Amino acid sequence: VNISKSELYTAIDIGANFGFYSCALSNVGFKRIYSLEPNPNIFKIMEENFSRNNLSNIISLPYGIYNESKELALSYPAIADEKLDKKTDKYSSGTLSLKGSGKDVIIAKFKKFKDIIEFQDLDKCDLIKIDVEGSEIEVLKEIEPILKKFKPVIIMELNNNYLNKKNF
Repeated sequence: VNISKSELYTAIDIGANFGFYSCALSNVGFKRIYSLEPNPNIFKIMEENFSRNNLSNIISLPYGIYNESKELALSYPAIADEKLDKKTDKYSSGTLSLKGSGKDVIIAKFKKFKDIIEFQDLDKCDLIKIDVEGSEIEVLKEIEPILKKFKPVIIMELNNNYLNKKNF
């Protein structure tokens, strides 16, 4: 992404997983980064990554953004149920989704945009990274106030199977 240093102030990493993007955003000069990760097991690893790298400019939030503020079930997509050895490949949990098969569920917290206190007084947002495993439409709708107000650069992984089902 071609952004001048003067524009590197606030970034939001939605679906931060282990925090690799957040670490990279910190290293390129963002002053404040909000990293949201709903999977409690991965959230712990993410925070450890930030701590080990002395990244005090990252604010870790232990939930995801969705159109409901409540605990919801994350699970692997059906294809992962067939092909993934979850005991030896436990770190592929970044593929866990609200749109998964419903097997091997992990309970995670989610919040509507309006319920995220940290975002209510946001004065700047330059970049948003979104990797939400099939919940792209719901997340985009929830963060619409930020998109309209700040017009940030968006980096987004798209789940084409889900988006095609929704004619998006």
